[in-house]
Amino acid sequence: MFIQILAFLFVIFIIIYLKIKEIYSYWKRRNIAYVPGIFPFGSIKEPMLCRKTVGRTFWEMYREYSDEKLVGFYSPYEAMLLVRDPELSKIVHVKEFNNFADNGFVVIRDVDPMLGINPFAIKGIPEWKDIRGIHTPLQTTIKLKSMIPEMARVAGNLIKYIESKRDKPIEVKDTTRYYTNDVVASCAYGIQSDSFFENSSFNQHTMKQMFGSDYNASYAVISGLFIPFASKIFGFRTISKSAQNFFESLAKTCVQHREESGQSRSDLIQHLMSLNKKNLADNKTGFDSVEMAAHCMTFFIDGAETASIQLTFTIFELAANQNVQEKLRNEIKTAVNDVNEFDFDKLWSLQYLDMVITESMRLHPPLPFVSRTCTQQTVLGDLQIQVGTKVFTSILGFHRDPQYYPEPEKFIPERFAPENKQNLNKDAYIPFGEGPRRCLGAKFAQTENKMALAAILLNYHLRLAEDTQVMNYDEKSTFFTAPKGKINVIFEPLAI
Repeated sequence: MFIQILAFLFVIFIIIYLKIKEIYSYWKRRNIAYVPGIFPFGSIKEPMLCRKTVGRTFWEMYREYSDEKLVGFYSPYEAMLLVRDPELSKIVHVKEFNNFADNGFVVIRDVDPMLGINPFAIKGIPEWKDIRGIHTPLQTTIKLKSMIPEMARVAGNLIKYIESKRDKPIEVKDTTRYYTNDVVASCAYGIQSDSFFENSSFNQHTMKQMFGSDYNASYAVISGLFIPFASKIFGFRTISKSAQNFFESLAKTCVQHREESGQSRSDLIQHLMSLNKKNLADNKTGFDSVEMAAHCMTFFIDGAETASIQLTFTIFELAANQNVQEKLRNEIKTAVNDVNEFDFDKLWSLQYLDMVITESMRLHPPLPFVSRTCTQQTVLGDLQIQVGTKVFTSILGFHRDPQYYPEPEKFIPERFAPENKQNLNKDAYIPFGEGPRRCLGAKFAQTENKMALAAILLNYHLRLAEDTQVMNYDEKSTFFTAPKGKINVIFEPLAI
C-alpha cells in the first residue's frame, strides 16, 4: 500500500512538472523573447513576495528587453505578455478594443463587491458600458463648468491652511489629499467638508482606511492580476470593509437628506437618485446599498485618490525647478489676480499650466501600467494571441523611454509646447490609459488640480525642505505610483 501511494504521488509530481514545463516554455516555442519562469513564482518573484511593486517590475522588464516589441513572461501558472511598442499597444487598447475588452485585473465580486462594480474592473462590454454610462454624464464640460465655484472655494481653504502653517515646512501628501477630498465631497456628494481644520470621519475612512492593510491590499492586487482564485480562497480584498461601510452610510445619509429636505443639486448623488427613480418607474431593479456605495467610491478614487497623488508630484517638481515655477506663476498672474476670477475656459486656456501638468504625468504617471485580457483570438504584430491571454503595457516604460523623451528623468514642460508636439509619439503618452477604457475622471482631476496650482502660485513661492530633495516611489503602494515618505515643501508668501 505504501509503495502504491508513493507511486501515485510520483505520477502526480511528474504530471505537474510536465505541465509547468510546458507552460514555462510557451514563449520559447513561439520565438518570443521572454523572462524565464521559476515555479512557483513564474517570472514575477519580487512582486509575488511583496518586495517590489508590479509597476516597477514591468518598468524594469521594459528596460531590460529594449530591442523587443513584445516580451513574454509567466505568472505562476500562465503565460502573459508585455507590449513595448506604442503602435502595438494602440492596437490592443484602441483599434482592436473589442478583442481586448476586459481589464486584466480580476475582481471576485463576492469578496470585493465595491471594486467589482467599478468600471475599471467590470467584465464584458455590455456590463462595462452600462456602468460607465452611469458616470459619463458627470464628466461633461458643462458639468465641470458648474463645479468651478466649489473648486475655487476649496482652493481658498487650501490657502488659509497654508497660511496657518506659516514659516513651517508643510507635508504635501496629506495637504493635497485634504484638498481633493473636499472638492469631491462638495462636487459629488453635496457635503461642505473642511478637511484642513477638522478630523472628520470622511478623512478618517478615506485617507487611512480606504484600502485593506498593506499586505491584504498587496495580495489582492497580485491575486487579481496573476492568481485570481487566491482572492476567493483567502478573502483578499482591495477596498477595506471599513471603507465599504463608510460609503454605504454616506450614500444612505445623503439620499435620505435630499428626500426629507426636498433639496436638489447637480451632482453624483442627485444623478444616482434620478437613475434609481427611472429604473423603478420602468419596473427595473433599483440600486442596492452596495451599488450606491460603489458608484460614490468610483468618483472618489478618480477625483481624490489619484488626483492628490498627481498634485503632490507636480508641487514637488515646481519646488525643485524654480525656473518652471516662475514661468508658470507669470502666466497665471497675467490671467488673473485672484483664483475666484477663474472660469473653466480661462483655467483651461493657460497653456504653460497644461504643459506643466502634462509633463508631471509623463514623469510620474499615477497608474504605472495597464492590462487587458484577450477576449477574441487576435493577431498582434506577427503573434497570434489566444483568448484568455493577459497583455500588459508599462506606462512608466513608455514615459521614461529616451527613444520618445530625450533626457527622460528631467522635468521639462517645454516638451509639450505646441511647436514641439509634432515631434512626439502621441501613442507613447498614456497617463490615463488609452482607448474606450481610458480613465473616466481625468478631466475632473486635471481641472481641480489646475485650480489648486493656480491658487498656490498666486500666493506662494515654493522650495523643497532640506529633508525632501529627492523623489522616491513607495514600494508598498499596491496599484498606484505614489511618493515614498513625507514630501515636505516650504511655502513662502509672495511679496505684495
